[in-house]
Amino acid sequence: MSGIIKTPAVSEQVTVYLKQKITDGRWAPGSRISSENELTKELGVSRASVRSGIKQLEALGILESHQGRGTYVRAIPTGDISSDLGRLYKINKDMHDLLEFRMILETECCRLAAGRMTAETLADLRSEFERMRAEYEMRELRSSDVFADSDFGFHRLIYMATGNHLLIDSMERIGEETEIYQRRFNTDYLSGKAVYYHERILRAFEEHDGDKAARTMRKHLTVVIEEYDKLLHDSGKV
Repeated sequence: MSGIIKTPAVSEQVTVYLKQKITDGRWAPGSRISSENELTKELGVSRASVRSGIKQLEALGILESHQGRGTYVRAIPTGDISSDLGRLYKINKDMHDLLEFRMILETECCRLAAGRMTAETLADLRSEFERMRAEYEMRELRSSDVFADSDFGFHRLIYMATGNHLLIDSMERIGEETEIYQRRFNTDYLSGKAVYYHERILRAFEEHDGDKAARTMRKHLTVVIEEYDKLLHDSGKV
């Protein structure tokens, strides 16, 4: 299949394609857009790229998905879409800064937590990981809210285990904003990476190896930062 989209910036090109169909009036407000399978065949790209493009427009309130019914165009002025897309990239730049801040703090949180984590907290950490992995393996039936809750619960257990009130307060202050952004823009790729790295972080804590946990946490958040940077780069905004 040759496909309509051929550039490397696949998910960004999908977003532009979807936006164009709305601004051209081919998908009117209130109408149901093509399914992910249909768009995958039409564009000749992966389903993950299609889903990522849809999620970007969902995050801006341009599209909305209904379980079992499909994705619909919301009743918004199509002339506002371009400015909304600009806001999307501003949000991603803010997310980059938040993730860098998290990487600095959470790396050291791992070192402290390894020596202070109780057996009860370690059991809770494994429980959160198992819940996240089980939700990820649901694939098409996956709930992004359940996955995000277990993801953030895992990280929160780590920084709470440090017992350092300044670290805990700092992480709590940025937690809500970070969670909002990641719920909007999480992808199948990032979800898979989260499961991969969280399992290895858990193993490091079970081995009481703070240095290993810290190194793995840094790798995990570096991958997330790189993914957000790629979105900015592919958009031509940086």
